[in-house]
Amino acid sequence: MEYGHHQRRLRLTGRHAAALRAATAFQTGLCACSAGSPSGFEQPVDAGWESATEGSYAGSPALAVAAGRGHTCALISGGAVACWGHNDSGQLGNGTLTDSVVPVMVVNLSGVLAIAAGGNHSCALLAGGAADCWGDNSYGQLGNGTTAYSIVPVAVSNLVGATAIAAGDSHTCALLSGGGINCWGNNNSGQLGNGIPNDSSIPVTVSNLHTATAIAAGYNHTCTALSSGAAYCWGSNPAGQLGDGATADQGVPVMVSNLGGATEIAAGRDHTCARASAGSVWCWGFNAFGQLGDGITTDSAVPVTVSNLSSATAIAAGRDHTCALVSGGVAYCWGFNAYGQLGDGIAIDSAARVRAGSLSGSEAITAGQTHSCTLAAGGAVYCWGDNSFGQLGTTTTSGMCTEATLKHPCSLTPVAVRW
Repeated sequence: MEYGHHQRRLRLTGRHAAALRAATAFQTGLCACSAGSPSGFEQPVDAGWESATEGSYAGSPALAVAAGRGHTCALISGGAVACWGHNDSGQLGNGTLTDSVVPVMVVNLSGVLAIAAGGNHSCALLAGGAADCWGDNSYGQLGNGTTAYSIVPVAVSNLVGATAIAAGDSHTCALLSGGGINCWGNNNSGQLGNGIPNDSSIPVTVSNLHTATAIAAGYNHTCTALSSGAAYCWGSNPAGQLGDGATADQGVPVMVSNLGGATEIAAGRDHTCARASAGSVWCWGFNAFGQLGDGITTDSAVPVTVSNLSSATAIAAGRDHTCALVSGGVAYCWGFNAYGQLGDGIAIDSAARVRAGSLSGSEAITAGQTHSCTLAAGGAVYCWGDNSFGQLGTTTTSGMCTEATLKHPCSLTPVAVRW
């Protein structure tokens, strides 16, 4: 949210550089997965456009992808957005409340530069520094001055000069051109960063930040990287996800301890990760499933180095898992894996990185609550993990996840969404 997370923020290269990064946030839930066929999901399964949605953007390449709690969105060449998966609050933005296992076009939206997917809401950064959001609005996370959900995009009020956007479980934040940050929505743990313990349905200014260069929104916390390479976090902190060496919530930004050179940041439910320009990755916070990637399952309130990972070019944090791209566009993931969200073909948690399928050439990565996706060169999108609501963008998966007595479709390795 990247919980999705995941912020899910995306690092884009080549022709995708104009598409900024997004983030996501997550909700709790456990299951165990098993392969449903001897094939072990070795071959990607293509998912086409729903015929009713085909139009001028059908078949266009994707430029960015963002994974939320149970839905996924893609920015499409030409500045439009398509979403798929869960739609109980209108988070697909197509004017309905109906789930979709194939991409549907977000209505009344154009000129989009970047996207973010949160718990049950989605947002788009527009040319000119404005933003639109849609979906759940129980805490004002759409930023339009109300708490009424919307099945179509609505404009975020009083937002000027936004250059990046991140969506948490029920709050949203935007990076501003001057290095400041605005946030809006749920503030039960101080995740809006303004020092006032009240929700806000319009953007408020995060205190004492003037040189921010990257942003990530987790379940109930938010983080940023500064131009100096330092990182600051605020909000919920029971597992040390703020990285300040303590476990007390903070309503204003606090510095992450023992961290320098950070250029990208990702926030999950109760953990956070940062990437340096040289390719090293650090994580901190909750680690019961190995999502910190240091080979153990002990929480850490200060950053620890992800083991055996170098030359990372992008990171993403899901609810309780983490993923990274390395040179060559190979994807690795670690942490919670009951839904197959690590993509390694088995449903076993891992405190060390494992390769997600045989993917290479990926240019961006995002992590949702219990699923993950990559953007490949040429605009193809691949997803894996939980497919309970169709968030993988395919009508066919060969395995089932078991949560209590309920069965949920899933894929233990990447499947393709065709553009």
